[in-house]
Amino acid sequence: MNVLTLSRQLGSQGDWIANTVAQSLGFSYMDHQIVNRAARRAGVPEVALAHIDELGLLGLRPSPQDHRAYISQVESVLLELASQGNVVIVGCGAQVVLANHPRTVHVQVVAPLDIRLGHLMKQEGIGEEAAMERLLASDRKRANYLKTNYGIDWLNQELYDLVINTKRIAPEAAVSCIFQLLQGDAPRK
Repeated sequence: MNVLTLSRQLGSQGDWIANTVAQSLGFSYMDHQIVNRAARRAGVPEVALAHIDELGLLGLRPSPQDHRAYISQVESVLLELASQGNVVIVGCGAQVVLANHPRTVHVQVVAPLDIRLGHLMKQEGIGEEAAMERLLASDRKRANYLKTNYGIDWLNQELYDLVINTKRIAPEAAVSCIFQLLQGDAPRK
């Protein structure tokens, strides 16, 4: 397996886990770069801004046509990255788009809200109210993206080969679990 898709809840330490796996294996690490590349290809940079604006502060509302063009390009970029291999792809619905890609492992990193809140406050140096607002907005945005574009619940465990709860599994142990999963030679059905 040489493609890892990683879905994560904000504050779950999933970004650290994904980045550590990519660096350790010498894989490319792709997250917001996918959004930017897709928006440029579709000629709709405002869709990329709307996508990353989790709090909705910019008030951008792309047209349905622009949104469809953007999603099509995101899918194209994801398929290109998977065909190249040796890549960790974070977010962007990769667990759905690459669901049947033979060399791909799908991982989700979660944690209870209070754990995520503490991590985000410490990581960003922000207060509890601001951190909670970001967490809830991020959860809504991610859930809405997958529900709107693919009709799925992003927390559906059946989308993933491995779900890691960082309340009980240390990030370093999560990295080890992912290494073992990526090194597995068992054929996928």
